[in-house]
Amino acid sequence: MNHLFSSSRLALLGSLAALTALGACSERDLRPLNPCTFSVSAADIDIETVDEVDLLFMIDNSGSMDEEQASLADEIPVLVRTLASGELLNPDTGAVVREFPPVRSLRVGVITSDMGTGGFSVPTCTNRRFGDDGLLINRGNVATDSRCMATYPSFFEFERDPAASPESEAARVSQLAVDVSCVAQLGIDGCGFEQQLDSILKAVTPASSSLTFQEGTPGNGDVNRVDGAGFPDDIADDDAFVRDNSLLVVVALTDEDDCSTFEPDLFNPSSTRFTGDLNLRCFNFPEAVYPLSRFRDGLLALRPNNPGLLVYAAIVGIPVRLAPGPTDPTNYEEILNAPEMQEVVDPDDDTRLTPSCNVPGRGLAFPPRRMVQLAQELEGRGASGVVQSICQRDFGPALNQVIDKIADALEGTCLPRPLNRNNEGRVVCEVTETLPANGDPTETQCALIPGRGDGPIELVPDPDTGRDREKCLVQQLTREEFEAASARTSELRGWVYDDFRPELEDECAADRQQRSSFVEGAGPVTGSILGFECLQGVEEQVTEGGITVGDTCFRSEGASQRERDDFCLLATTAPNAEQGFNQPLTDQLPVNARLFCEPVALTCEIACRNDANCPGGFVCVPADYGTGSPSDPDLSGVCINPTCSAN
Repeated sequence: MNHLFSSSRLALLGSLAALTALGACSERDLRPLNPCTFSVSAADIDIETVDEVDLLFMIDNSGSMDEEQASLADEIPVLVRTLASGELLNPDTGAVVREFPPVRSLRVGVITSDMGTGGFSVPTCTNRRFGDDGLLINRGNVATDSRCMATYPSFFEFERDPAASPESEAARVSQLAVDVSCVAQLGIDGCGFEQQLDSILKAVTPASSSLTFQEGTPGNGDVNRVDGAGFPDDIADDDAFVRDNSLLVVVALTDEDDCSTFEPDLFNPSSTRFTGDLNLRCFNFPEAVYPLSRFRDGLLALRPNNPGLLVYAAIVGIPVRLAPGPTDPTNYEEILNAPEMQEVVDPDDDTRLTPSCNVPGRGLAFPPRRMVQLAQELEGRGASGVVQSICQRDFGPALNQVIDKIADALEGTCLPRPLNRNNEGRVVCEVTETLPANGDPTETQCALIPGRGDGPIELVPDPDTGRDREKCLVQQLTREEFEAASARTSELRGWVYDDFRPELEDECAADRQQRSSFVEGAGPVTGSILGFECLQGVEEQVTEGGITVGDTCFRSEGASQRERDDFCLLATTAPNAEQGFNQPLTDQLPVNARLFCEPVALTCEIACRNDANCPGGFVCVPADYGTGSPSDPDLSGVCINPTCSAN
């Protein structure tokens, strides 16, 4: 079964605009009578169901990180168990806080912040030339746990086995957690000049990229394989740590800001260009460090068609009071503008900056402005950002927020609420597929792909090659048509609104038992981009203070049109109702006007007999929707804004 993946941002699909907002007008049959009252939201979505996670830990191994590494190791078993089981538990009660589809394949790798000092002799920096060079660490810390081994593979992998017993799977998950913890406790003999972001970027960047690193070396994305060796010609890309279609999750743990530089002389104690205390070189010479765009664009290049498949989490020195709660969005401006986050030389110690947080038993941390700004910039481009405080005594809340971001992606195929089918058994949504620019005709031409119509609905220029890409409208099937096609008793192909297959119970959370699916063998072409447009909201929306124009009147799958009309009618006829009556709306509506449920997109609209029943600037147009009533059978039109009526 091929499932249609939609990221967490697709919660916006089909959101309903207020009467004064001008929504997009659909160009095809996906059209209500009054398009101005709807926001036809669209998003490009990946073609694969996400069930693979590549999790990279970048762990600062400088001299101040002993307690922090131990705290992270304490939480790794919970993280691994949660991802493998698909159940996030309350640590105090054991109750399930959130359910999501478990990860089918999990890879975990660890790198350090040590990228050397350009060959210059600097205290604490043993490998002066390259440090650990963004290579996956395969050494275990045998001093921390008797179960640890001295060496491990470059990364760890867990593949869920549906045939295995629960006891067997639990034992495998437990062993994985032990192994990862053994490597994650790296020790504190690493270089005190941290280049966290360049280490991350080098670890995941393929050699084919135009990006280069210290001394012109290429990225290690091809070298970071399970056995640590380079790619022979006959080795598949999936042997690399970062897979093409996985959810890539980067977790950075550090108590200082990034000092990734393109000027090795910055670390030269005898430099005549860069002078002053070594500890303050990056602060005093910000022009010598890489711009953040290098890391933003470099990471996004790994997920060019779907930035939602990238999660960047920074557990860094922000003040504890500014760490977001479990369900709170990150207020980047508040964090960056906080007094503790300003870079100022410590008046009590002129060899360092003033600490940004200091918790007894945890130690000092310093303003991580670049680490936070990168999260902000990535989130602004569609990736997921997490920022938490390294000064927290417990890293559980920080990793739970990472788990939430992962769960959002794993639940991508599962819609947050049911959609309502029309009389034909279809939902008011459409799927488009923009095919690759190059390749076999059976993968680049709509007419040659089952379920894609007779030809393209649009030609889309490819930004890289300039060649036209065909954009197809994918045929929507009813449940009966889908089941017949799946049983090979029908030649129909396409996608279906799926709220009926038994797999939903295991693969979607209890409150998300619906998704979009393709007929087996007729899924999207590799390299294509899917678009998903809905006129019906996937999250219920009722305006605060009472029902108004544009609010959803979806009540339930089996609700009648009369029940939906009655819901909208509450806005103007039920002044004593706790919810529904909207006095401002009632005051502005002309005499005899009332709301009804527009049956295409299921939103409350103004019924009318003529223009006098409509607000100023709107006109009454006929609509065979049965909006009349026994007392006024002529009240059978709907008010529309003529300036954006569909042609």
